[in-house]
Amino acid sequence: GLAWSARLAAGFDTFVQSYPLAETDTTETIAEYEIVLAAEGVTPGRGRHLWRLRPRLSMGTELARGDFEAGYRYRPDSTRAVLRLDARLRGRDYRGGTDYSLSSDNGEMELRGAWTLAPAGRLGAELRARARRLRYASPSELEVDRDEAGGGAYLVSGRDLPWRFRAGGGWTRRCHPDTAALDRTGWSLEGEADLGGLGPRSLRLYHRSDRRRVRDETARPSAWAHWSDLAAVLPLAATGGPALELDLQHETWRYDAERDPYLDSTRLEARLGLRGGGILGPVWRAGLAGEILRAGDAPETYSQYGVRAGLESFGERLVASFTMEVGRRDYRETATSPVASVTDALLEDFAVYSDFTYVELWLLATWSLGPRLDLDLAANYQPENHVEEFDDTALGYGSARLVWRF
Repeated sequence: GLAWSARLAAGFDTFVQSYPLAETDTTETIAEYEIVLAAEGVTPGRGRHLWRLRPRLSMGTELARGDFEAGYRYRPDSTRAVLRLDARLRGRDYRGGTDYSLSSDNGEMELRGAWTLAPAGRLGAELRARARRLRYASPSELEVDRDEAGGGAYLVSGRDLPWRFRAGGGWTRRCHPDTAALDRTGWSLEGEADLGGLGPRSLRLYHRSDRRRVRDETARPSAWAHWSDLAAVLPLAATGGPALELDLQHETWRYDAERDPYLDSTRLEARLGLRGGGILGPVWRAGLAGEILRAGDAPETYSQYGVRAGLESFGERLVASFTMEVGRRDYRETATSPVASVTDALLEDFAVYSDFTYVELWLLATWSLGPRLDLDLAANYQPENHVEEFDDTALGYGSARLVWRF
């Protein structure tokens, strides 16, 4: 049989967006109270066959959600899985008069499988397959029914290697029953390597290249897309102390035929800083952050730079992470376009992209109030102060949940 555990949570989520509309500032707020009942059943012990079931039901003032996950693992040596099968069913039911702009009831089904060959050696192979189906009760231009299937083959590291890697390629096919012009076929090449793991020195490399072929080029052009990521941690002293952290992310899009809004672009994001503390105390981080987007003559081309600081705590009663970034975004040039004034119906020019300073705050925390009672908190706030005051915006999100596990 399965060993079951369950949790009951009551919480409150809110999303606030402040932005200018015509000549009057507008604030949009979406808030929801929610009760969640979730359970998990797992095969106990270390046998060959491992089952996992995760039902979840939430009832909110805006939305009702249902979620069911099932997983199976076959482990001949009782440690490493050779066969992995996963299934997930999700449904959403919006209440009448909801404040959500996307309010069509929908259901989703997803199946995934992976088969690993020769997992006990230094090298192994892995075959993957997946299928997904999404259906809306009232499809629209922004909520489109979708069917997707794909698979891939990868060369993977075995347990005898001191570092992990994966490299291979895959294929995927996406179909839209109501908008066949957007149907597409994709091929991908992917590779990643992780050296050091959880040790004091670590290096992670990742790259993925996609070729997306769209059925109707007049609806959306086909494209190449590339993503790369490099993350490294290097201690500054052999006996401990602060460590240098580096994170580089690169993204490139190249379309067969450029047209607005499908324009060739390259984005580079970098973070460099120091990390210290830990063991018995909190972990602190401080450093620099930068981002560059190049999209030809497009007005959204920009350069962004800032400073970032963070603090993490991993105590017995409190696990928390707080991060703050303050910086500036400068656009290469200011573009103008005509818009009709609501009050006098006159055409006037306004800045579509104006330079701005920004503040970004993130908070994640779990506070243990008792052996089975936790308080989960999550918050994010991002105000932008533009050179053109008309463009000022602010986004905020907050979540608080009281969780009882039994």
